[in-house]
Amino acid sequence: MKKVGILSCYGWLLKTGNYGTLLQNYALQQTVTSLGYESIWVAVAPERKPLIEKMLYFFLRPHKLINALIHALKNKKNNNAGKSQEIDFFEFLDQHVPHTPYSPLSTLLEDENVKSLSAWIVGSDNVWTVPGDTYFLGFVPESVPKIAYAASAPWGHLVSDWSAKAAYSLKRLNAISVREQEGVKFVSEAGGDATVVLDPTLLLQAEDYEKVLTSGEVKQPYVFAYYVNPQSADDLRFQEICDYAKELDAEIKVSAIQGAEKSVTREHLVTLTPSEWLRHIRDAECVVTNSFHGMVFSIIFKRPFAVVMQKGATAQGNSRFFSLLSQLGLENRICSDDTTLKTIISSPVDWIKCEAVLTALRCSSLEFLSNSLKF
Repeated sequence: MKKVGILSCYGWLLKTGNYGTLLQNYALQQTVTSLGYESIWVAVAPERKPLIEKMLYFFLRPHKLINALIHALKNKKNNNAGKSQEIDFFEFLDQHVPHTPYSPLSTLLEDENVKSLSAWIVGSDNVWTVPGDTYFLGFVPESVPKIAYAASAPWGHLVSDWSAKAAYSLKRLNAISVREQEGVKFVSEAGGDATVVLDPTLLLQAEDYEKVLTSGEVKQPYVFAYYVNPQSADDLRFQEICDYAKELDAEIKVSAIQGAEKSVTREHLVTLTPSEWLRHIRDAECVVTNSFHGMVFSIIFKRPFAVVMQKGATAQGNSRFFSLLSQLGLENRICSDDTTLKTIISSPVDWIKCEAVLTALRCSSLEFLSNSLKF
């Protein structure tokens, strides 16, 4: 059986314990397997620089040294919180997501399993934020098929010469797809031709995820919130969640990562494995989230949901919400300043209509992937 290598943001998973980063790769591997191929997540680590080169770099750039020390202190402060979650993620990885060791690309390319790959896929998630050789598969020989599946980036906030820098790399790819409509424009400006496809998580259906869900009894109804990135409690609309949960006589359970946990009352925080996280969305009375994949799994499990837009530096990723919701006719699930969470969550979703659209998009996305892998 031919084997496909998948290149995605493995380093980001290690750094943040992000559920979406893990599950989009899980879903893509499951899909590739269903199409008749083996697959493996090629876990690329940064190249190790010689100590003398690092010392010279910081000697010439003292401000970089100061920033690195501040970053290290912040990581040390949050170290205990990260360790328990990391163990949970690796258990899921080892059981359900075939992957290489986390090593520099130069080391991985000497591995016989990597050398024998018949094709490569890059995607999904923010793999194209910065033009470069690795995430455009520039290291892959010309004769080996190279596919971009649902490649994404903060399209409206790219460096001004992104298209010029990416032009050569895009030409070497055999098939290009992006996750957001906005990405088509940037690829086109670079001389490429891109198709819009679904995020890999949407290639699977609810029943496909059931086999990795943990069992658990819902003892009391709850409102589930999933937040990512530093935001204020007001920006997260947390008080509205508390008020709405009180009306429902429901608990509040909050999964928060990447700094968002600092804005939420500790009594409501829950630490979840990926399997538990999926189950918490499936069994919730409703879901409030500022995460793209939190929104995606609310749709997959057909839960009433509301999307809170991110603010500040991370608002650059908000376009992905609009791209998917506009395709599904669900733009009204986005919280604006003049709407309440209760109004949005109480508004019913036409799941039959939504599923019909999603089925059509899933078929076209699978067709793109299947045709691209015919080599």
